[in-house]
Amino acid sequence: MAFSLSHLSEKDAENYIPDPYFQRGRNYYHSGTISDTVRRGNRIEGYCEGSASEPYHVVVTLGKESIVGDECSCPMGGGCKHVVALLLAWVHQSDEFIEHEPVDSALAGKTKDELIALIQAMLQRSPGLERLLNLSVPDQTKKRGQRRTRIDPETYRRQIRYAMRNSDDWEAVFDIAREIGAIADIGDAFAKQEDWENAQIVYQAMLDESLPSYLETQDEGDISSEIGRAVDGLGECLAARAADTEIRQAILASLFEVP
Repeated sequence: MAFSLSHLSEKDAENYIPDPYFQRGRNYYHSGTISDTVRRGNRIEGYCEGSASEPYHVVVTLGKESIVGDECSCPMGGGCKHVVALLLAWVHQSDEFIEHEPVDSALAGKTKDELIALIQAMLQRSPGLERLLNLSVPDQTKKRGQRRTRIDPETYRRQIRYAMRNSDDWEAVFDIAREIGAIADIGDAFAKQEDWENAQIVYQAMLDESLPSYLETQDEGDISSEIGRAVDGLGECLAARAADTEIRQAILASLFEVP
């Protein structure tokens, strides 16, 4: 029997995230902490009041057979009481979730002028996002392995340096990991398209700019996990570009710097 958003139960939520987080999330739900709930296709979203000054953004994705993923902007990043609270809000109050198109579909339906206006509004609300405008991302219209324009390494290096700016602040660890992870996502996207040159540029920028100040962080695994993605990605690039001696040496030099 296929899993369905409409058939989600409290037991499903408890099986997905058991105690102690399930009971804590249940208490959160009954306290009325969930707001601004939305459904986008097989994703449900909402905001959950927590210990931070701003509510946490929570997303849950369902597949054909089960709950397949979740995200939360809290320090845990997901698998938390806030996710449970959102799941229970859907179980008991699904009629209060506003129906929206998936983000990709909503953006595809907008004109160029509408997209520009939307981005400008987002930048006004969150000026820090302006740095992302300088990043080159994979062109989805290109075929796998097709030659692409070489991206500028310095744009990614600047982004990583910015992410690491508060490396000695233990409260910044989650934000650092999230910002570095966003760059790792771009590297992974290039690698998925077998654009090994640009993938290498992204991964090397991550290592070269994050490692010098990494030891200053009070990381408990969040940042190192993202650095590990860059190491694994460079390993893939090494395997794909091993025939080029100069490139191989450059990749190995970066990998040997990893503690």
